[in-house]
Amino acid sequence: MNKKYQLLENDTIQENGQTLYRIQALQDIPGVVKKGELGGYVESESNLSHNGKCWVGGEAKAFDNAQIRDNAQVSGNAKVYGHAWICDNAQVYGHAWICDNAQVSGNAKVYGHARVFGNAKIRDNARIFGDAIVYGNARVFGEARVFGYAQIRDNARVSGKVQVSGYAQIRDNAQIYDSAWVFGNVRICDNAQVSGNVKIRDNALAYHNAQISNNAQVFGNVEVFGNAQVYDDVKVGGKIRLGGNIVVMGQMKLYSDELRIVNAKGPVYVGGIEL
Repeated sequence: MNKKYQLLENDTIQENGQTLYRIQALQDIPGVVKKGELGGYVESESNLSHNGKCWVGGEAKAFDNAQIRDNAQVSGNAKVYGHAWICDNAQVYGHAWICDNAQVSGNAKVYGHARVFGNAKIRDNARIFGDAIVYGNARVFGEARVFGYAQIRDNARVSGKVQVSGYAQIRDNAQIYDSAWVFGNVRICDNAQVSGNVKIRDNALAYHNAQISNNAQVFGNVEVFGNAQVYDDVKVGGKIRLGGNIVVMGQMKLYSDELRIVNAKGPVYVGGIEL
């Protein structure tokens, strides 16, 4: 095997009680580094493959049983450790941390102060940045964007062209896909599903088996739960609770400071407007 880098015994640092070695390129890696240039730090050669264009640059660190493979790039002040894998054309940079059994693959990018850990997987063209956190068995893929202080955790799935930001939390078995936007202090949890071009913001909650889809907008302190469905071009705001089997659809706009509609078995009318 042709080695593409060497460990420098005279340039080491300590990380969590382990010795990490600066790497130096032994050959040109086109578009990445030239022969003789210095890279970041690894604990051993098992952390960075000699195959492909993968590289650890800047002050980045890879240690424990972490693996950087294929054409993946880890740079800046990023850390990859535990049993984490960074592969394919993935990039991890800035001050991002990837650890435990987490995987970043495809053309995915994790940067800023983002954290990915547990058994989480980031793939395709997904982007995790800012102070976002993805952990547990969560999956983020497609062209999804997770940023701000957002959290994706447990068994949640975020895909398509979804954007999740602010302090939003997507957890449990919740799924968000298509082109939905979720931001603010929103919580999507349990088995709730959000899809289409939906926008959910502020302090809105969706839980149990709730479904919000199409072009619906949910904001304020609205709660959608049970088997409730909100879809079409509906706009729901204020402090409204929609639960049970309620279905809200059409072009309706519903705003109230205090309204509770639950356990409906058929159409419900409020103020002459069919819900």
